[in-house]
Amino acid sequence: MTIPAAADRSPAKKNNQKATKGRQKIPIRKIEEKSQLQVTFSKRRKGLFRKATELGLLYGAHVAVIAFSPGGKVFPCGYPDADSVLRRYAGGGGGRGAFWWEEEKVEEMGLEELEEFVGAVEKVRENVMNRITRLHV
Repeated sequence: MTIPAAADRSPAKKNNQKATKGRQKIPIRKIEEKSQLQVTFSKRRKGLFRKATELGLLYGAHVAVIAFSPGGKVFPCGYPDADSVLRRYAGGGGGRGAFWWEEEKVEEMGLEELEEFVGAVEKVRENVMNRITRLHV
């Protein structure tokens, strides 16, 4: 009785194909399935936040990342913390110390750009109101 060699017992497929995908590059494409979209967002968000924090820890950078989930939830992350980085930016990062929406040249925008701008400002207002509500509770 002979014992098969280790190569003969491996789970890999014949013709040098891998049994699993492992860490292969996958093409970037829009995910249509809602449940898969949420799972992928959660995994990618964790990785993004880990890298942002690592950037701050290793190089002393002040970092803020704000991610909006497919469901509309806000996920802030920052080093040392997102609030302090954003306050610092809003207080002096814009040149005149203005908020980003004050520096937009509304007169030069077309109709489509104006509609997008209104949506962005409304989203900021909604987030501020949600934050105020959470602080009062």
